Amino acid sequence: MHRRLFLGALGAALPLAGWSQSAGTPLKLLVGFPPGGAVDVVARQLAEALRAGGYTVVVDNRAGAAGKLAIDALKAAPPDGETLMVMPNSIMTMERGLYRKPRFELAEFAPVSPVVENSQAFAVTASLPPRSLQEFLAWARENPAMANFASPGQGTPFHFMGIEFARASGVPIQHVPYKGGGQAMPDLLSGQVPSMFSSTPNLLPFHQRGQVRILAVSTPQRLKSLPDVPTFAEAGFPMLGDVEQFGVFAPARTPPEVVARLSRDIAKAVQTPALRDGLAKLALDAVASSPSEYARRLQEDAQRWQERIDKAGFKADA
Repeated sequence: MHRRLFLGALGAALPLAGWSQSAGTPLKLLVGFPPGGAVDVVARQLAEALRAGGYTVVVDNRAGAAGKLAIDALKAAPPDGETLMVMPNSIMTMERGLYRKPRFELAEFAPVSPVVENSQAFAVTASLPPRSLQEFLAWARENPAMANFASPGQGTPFHFMGIEFARASGVPIQHVPYKGGGQAMPDLLSGQVPSMFSSTPNLLPFHQRGQVRILAVSTPQRLKSLPDVPTFAEAGFPMLGDVEQFGVFAPARTPPEVVARLSRDIAKAVQTPALRDGLAKLALDAVASSPSEYARRLQEDAQRWQERIDKAGFKADA
């Protein structure tokens, strides 16, 4: 099946209870970020859908070190299918490109299934006049000392999007890294930094309140929640068309039959209207795939990030 899968073929009438022979077994979902962020929200909505299917689920936030604390906890967990992790693909696939001595290897984990696809966006503070990418670039040429963009940190996908945006436009826009999107947002709202690359769900509520202006998103088509905002491709920057996935991982030695069962149960959770509708309100698309399909996507992402990081000449531990 195609990996952008909404699972209608599984049948909308499937019962939620008794999805698996171990439904009701305590299940821990590790999250490498603080409560309230996009990854945490996805994990908690997935947990609710799994509970509706009979599971007992606990969300365990291990925030810190760009997700590394949760990754270490998963590596140390027994490979019994009772401890899983929700993590963005980029965290799992950029490591080898970013570090001369990678802190972990993708092969140390068993991909179970993606859960959502998450678009990226570029926004400006509401006090600036630009209402399109081209208008922002014109403003940046006229105000070179102020032509900066914030990101949630060095070596993040948003850092590299900014690099590619500056290279493609020919406008030298400087990177201002923060320690997470939560630290960057107040400076964007106040105008201390004029623009920011971040995930669409993180920017969406501020856009809706008129505090920032989203100028483009990375999806192939316009988002239903932002029908008036063009895609990067529409705006002339198709190289910025990244769509991130958040997925579920198990320890590498988890038996394949356990991984397959978990993947099927997550697929059934993903098809529930409550989960899909809840995620759609956050500009997130619910998706799922088999473990083998997800593993292929992760390998493709790793190759793509390796090429982009090499092109930028960046190393996080330089």
